Amino acid sequence: MSAPVRWAAPAPVLIEQEPLAVPFAGARGGEGPVTLGQTNILCWLDGQPVHHAWMRRPLGPPPGCTVADVTATLAVLLARYEGLRTTYGEGPVQRVAASGEFPVERYSESPGPGEATRGGDVLTGALGAVLDARPPLDPREAALRVALVTEGDAVRAGVVEYSHLAADLQAVAVLDREIAEMLRDPALREAGPVRHQPLDQAHAEREPRTARRIAGALEHWEDVLRAAPQCAYPAARTGGPGGAGYAEMRSEAAAGALAHVAARTGLSRTAVVLAAVCALLYRRTGHPECTLVTLTSNRFAPEAVGYVGTLVQGVPLRVDADAPGFDELARRARLAVLRAARHGLYDAAERTRLAERVQWERGVRLSLDPVFHSRVAGPPPGPPPPLDEVRAARSRTSVTRGSRAATEVTVAFNLLQADDTVRLRLHTGHLDRLPPGALEDMLLAVERLLVEAAAGDLPPGRVTEALAVEPVPAGSGWLRAGSCWVEPAEVRRLLADVLAPAPFLLSCDTGRLVAYLAVTPGIGTPAQAHARCMAALPGRPTAMAPAHYVLCDRPPRDPTDPCGWWRRPVVAEGSGRA
Repeated sequence: MSAPVRWAAPAPVLIEQEPLAVPFAGARGGEGPVTLGQTNILCWLDGQPVHHAWMRRPLGPPPGCTVADVTATLAVLLARYEGLRTTYGEGPVQRVAASGEFPVERYSESPGPGEATRGGDVLTGALGAVLDARPPLDPREAALRVALVTEGDAVRAGVVEYSHLAADLQAVAVLDREIAEMLRDPALREAGPVRHQPLDQAHAEREPRTARRIAGALEHWEDVLRAAPQCAYPAARTGGPGGAGYAEMRSEAAAGALAHVAARTGLSRTAVVLAAVCALLYRRTGHPECTLVTLTSNRFAPEAVGYVGTLVQGVPLRVDADAPGFDELARRARLAVLRAARHGLYDAAERTRLAERVQWERGVRLSLDPVFHSRVAGPPPGPPPPLDEVRAARSRTSVTRGSRAATEVTVAFNLLQADDTVRLRLHTGHLDRLPPGALEDMLLAVERLLVEAAAGDLPPGRVTEALAVEPVPAGSGWLRAGSCWVEPAEVRRLLADVLAPAPFLLSCDTGRLVAYLAVTPGIGTPAQAHARCMAALPGRPTAMAPAHYVLCDRPPRDPTDPCGWWRRPVVAEGSGRA
């Protein structure tokens, strides 16, 4: 008997209605400098599509919710939180509106003949699709966007979008909770006591004690940038198509294993997953010190509790992965997170300028994007399951794949969930080096390590066996230059693209990259040669600029002969870094 055929229901048709205008009035307005968190987002937005500036959340109207309930809730929310009524100008400065009207988009469903009206989840998805088809709002001009599907005065569905300039994920959690509470209970619709606002935060960040902390954070960044490898997971080109993509693992086995390790060590699930990632990177690179960027909430001061704004910033982690066992590695990962959090408050624009200077001097391109990020907080939801159930659950593990916006990062792990299922997503901007199958293998290696560690601590040899990851094949097309694994073939490709059609020779016999080239109309000094190489370096994670440039009067008869270059008169030579 054949299986029944199920036809997908057509998507709801939403008809745009007259928008709503929500009047609001806050305790104050004003203008002032931006916060460090806002500076961080403004720097990040310079290299991102505008739609990346927004976070979308379902409104979740309770039964019986009316348009008046939503507008009253929004009016209170706008009164409470100045960041939701802030725009940004040159300087940069933040400008808080004391009062005004907030527009709410409104739609109604138009069901086809014989069709029933849809449920809230379906309408929320359709509403999101409508907003996706429209140009995104400029986050410098709007902090909040709300759209509703209504039927008469009843609200059937809605979405709320927050600008990253107005809120980070922890602030969004505050807003989600307060919206839900006010929609259910009208008695809570009051602006309440005065709160710590972004204008107050900007003032606090300019106090002398905070200024010293900011300077110390930039010094820490410089130390890390001068020693970090140019990419976290070096891999050669496969010959496949490039682009950016991700793989996401859903694993009940990893979740059960995390519960065991967390119970045994007293550590968080995030620390345990971070340890597994560090073990993977250490096995691949051979670098005992795993250096990677993660995110810190910067919500340690009393006034930051419940703060609605953006405080999160990237911080560099340094974890000594050469540990005597996996449990100790997890402890080191946890301590590294705590140490890094001390350096989470800094001027992102200054950090960018610092990184540019260090990159120029080292001849490398460093990604400042997070390599590890966790959205998981709190203890495991229950006691660890039996070990045989953990092992058996591996058969139900699934991995999905997708594409994403362009990024320079080689690998980036996002821990999205870790209760009864682990959702671990691995991104790359280099599918030509790490195709989807390789991303899946890395995720499953993390799962294998966690499942093995569930039964007890693992010595280094057992960690290596569980990962089953091949190290960088030293001596086979790879060169170790300080902390960086470099492919001389990629450096030659870089020079060929920069100097074409002029010939050159790259020498790396002593472990030092030396480029021999002839003076041309556009390149007459080592500094000019270095500038050309650095400009062409983005997108080449296993290349670096030569450490030394030797410019000859003209190329030898045989450009592949080192002796021929050595016999030519040298016009100029040097590192080009001055």
